[in-house]
Amino acid sequence: MKLLIKTYLFLSLTTCPLVACAYLDPGSGNALVYLLFSLAGALIYFIKSSFYKFLGLFNKNYSTETKTKTDLSNVVIFSEDKSYWLTYKPIVKEFIKRQINFAYLSMDVEDPGLTIDNPFMHSKYVGKGNSGFAKIASCRAKVMLSTTPNIGTPGYPLTRPRNVKTLAYIYHAVADTSYLKIGALDNYDASLNVGKWVEPRIRQIEQIRNIKNKECVAVGLPYLDVLGQQVAQRQKTNLGQTTVLFAPSWGEKNCLNVYGIDFLLNLVESDYQVIIRPHPQSIKFDTKLYDDLKKKLINHHNVTFDYKIDASESMRRADILISDASSFRFDFAFLYKKPVLTIDVPLGNLATYEASLLGGPWDQDLGVRLGEVYSPAQNESICTVVNRLINRKDMATEIQKLFNEIVASHGHSAEKIVDWVDNKLIETK
Repeated sequence: MKLLIKTYLFLSLTTCPLVACAYLDPGSGNALVYLLFSLAGALIYFIKSSFYKFLGLFNKNYSTETKTKTDLSNVVIFSEDKSYWLTYKPIVKEFIKRQINFAYLSMDVEDPGLTIDNPFMHSKYVGKGNSGFAKIASCRAKVMLSTTPNIGTPGYPLTRPRNVKTLAYIYHAVADTSYLKIGALDNYDASLNVGKWVEPRIRQIEQIRNIKNKECVAVGLPYLDVLGQQVAQRQKTNLGQTTVLFAPSWGEKNCLNVYGIDFLLNLVESDYQVIIRPHPQSIKFDTKLYDDLKKKLINHHNVTFDYKIDASESMRRADILISDASSFRFDFAFLYKKPVLTIDVPLGNLATYEASLLGGPWDQDLGVRLGEVYSPAQNESICTVVNRLINRKDMATEIQKLFNEIVASHGHSAEKIVDWVDNKLIETK
């Protein structure tokens, strides 16, 4: 009995101390914990997979059922980043509606597509960097949908997947191939275009490089349909004064890097409410520019900065957009039928872009159809131009005409895309 009591006391003192002091180093400690959890997860996955395979050896019915649920070789959606979810969201919804099995493979752990639990959608986080690209390159599919250009081009980390029969590109902006690097879509089998006008420019590039013609289909823009539905459901916030949304490009194309900030200060010092929305890439490449700008505008209470992924709220509040060559101009104009003031920025060196083979970018003459084109170097005040544009009564009608010319399948782009995929699956049976 005494031996039993002594053993109990010994184990209590050694395994259950009254006070436990521990320190987890923020770097190596967290990395160790993450590694342990990863290994545990991998072990569980291995055991689970082995168990299912073992059952399949003795139960043919079980094996067949499992294969039906996990066979991902028909359709794959490749998402490089969560910012493309708005493009894929209506397509995913349409696949599920039609009960078409598909895989959704993402390189972004925060991708909303990974949170959907549906028997027809097989979501998986493949990892970042080269390991993620390697997994995408090794997957099997009859059709792969992607918004990522340059797949398979020299220097790009993702090779053309060997076991993908049809690689299809989906546009995630109102655009053609102009601002894509030369050869960006050469390894694609199909281009699901914004409108019919894109195909002749693709054929021109194919002829110049003497490459195989890819299949071209005018399907429209899924994300624009999603945003269009949101606009129809919401009313504009009345702020009691004119609101200007300033949303430039990034890097060398950013009009602030070209002309400085004086023209923007003229707007800020007026009676306008000014929303400044930096391009998402500016967070990486124009950090100092916007840090300095914030310091200079700190005492101007009519200025706000918008860093949200979704620009809907800023667009809804604004009466006019000021931008440069950004495709964001078309989103704003087409969704809200409001004018755009385009800051005239020199195109610079386009030698490495497809635009150099097409006689210039597709949108070089469209600034005047969205509103007006303005150079800060000209004598006229930018505030004068803004007032003139806001008071133009014909802008909504003119913008709608341009929208009808450029974007196909208004409100039905996801249906068109899934129709095309469905037909492609029938062809490859």
